[in-house]
Amino acid sequence: MKKFNLITLLFLVVSFTILAVPVGSKFSYQGQLQEAGSSVSGVYDMIFSLHNDSGSTTAITFNEINDVVVTSGLFSVELDFGDLPFDGQEYYLEIKVKQDLALAFSLLVPMQRINTVPYAIQSAFVENSSSAWIDAFSGIQHNGEVVIGNLVADAGDTVQIVSDAGDSPLRVIVDTVGTRFRVSKNGGVGVGNNYNDSQIPDNGLLVRGQASQQLSSHGFVKAGTFIECGAGISSGSVRYFNNVDSSGDFSTSPTGAGGNCIITTPFDISNVFYVVSAEHPGGPFESRTASCTSASSSTLACQINQVSSAGVTHPNGVLQILFY
Repeated sequence: MKKFNLITLLFLVVSFTILAVPVGSKFSYQGQLQEAGSSVSGVYDMIFSLHNDSGSTTAITFNEINDVVVTSGLFSVELDFGDLPFDGQEYYLEIKVKQDLALAFSLLVPMQRINTVPYAIQSAFVENSSSAWIDAFSGIQHNGEVVIGNLVADAGDTVQIVSDAGDSPLRVIVDTVGTRFRVSKNGGVGVGNNYNDSQIPDNGLLVRGQASQQLSSHGFVKAGTFIECGAGISSGSVRYFNNVDSSGDFSTSPTGAGGNCIITTPFDISNVFYVVSAEHPGGPFESRTASCTSASSSTLACQINQVSSAGVTHPNGVLQILFY
């Protein structure tokens, strides 16, 4: 039996590129074959077996490749064990070689430990039962909680990132309730729920729902209240929105005569812009005016005047205050 030495082993990195034809699970393997210390040339048959232990005698799978051309000891082959073996465990490659059909295969020792390059196969093939990612519905799915690909009508999926044939190159769906985030091909973005591409402005932003901003920043309307001001009134908001709730509402208390009051805010207004107006102008009161001035870091001294066409005044009214 001839004695061969495999003195140089090299795994070549496979470049995965999205093409019309899938790259598959093959990877390139190169080696240098010597006999009695000298590089050989010729045509050889080779068997490449995959083992889960360096001392294993039972192969998980193997590739038999005939007529491998060896030139000055150098050869290159493509191995394909499929994607299933590469589940994160350590594996070893056993190689047998022969040149003459009448001869038995010579076993090359030791086995070669497989490094990380073939595990890139797992990024393209996710059917492995031990993988958190699986092929599903013309896309991939992670533990039933994240889906990337086509729309999946499965209530168990928490987040779906999909592309459709309409105007949205990207949609994000939560709990299959509806699109919560959509990037439209017109350059616009939609956020919220229950809208479609035709509602998204070109190169703009559509928000279906509440758009709020931290109180420490300026720009959006960060808080608002409709609150009564005038004699005998001590209460909270008639209604409110943004950064205000029942546990942190505005409050009003009368001060002085007529439609004067103190509005206490649930946040610091030292560096906040605000605008004041009287709610619902017109009606029996032809003239309505409202104004507020900062009394402290959390209070406004406000006044509302209402006069009818007959010259009758009313001491109470509802203020609308918006904070920016």
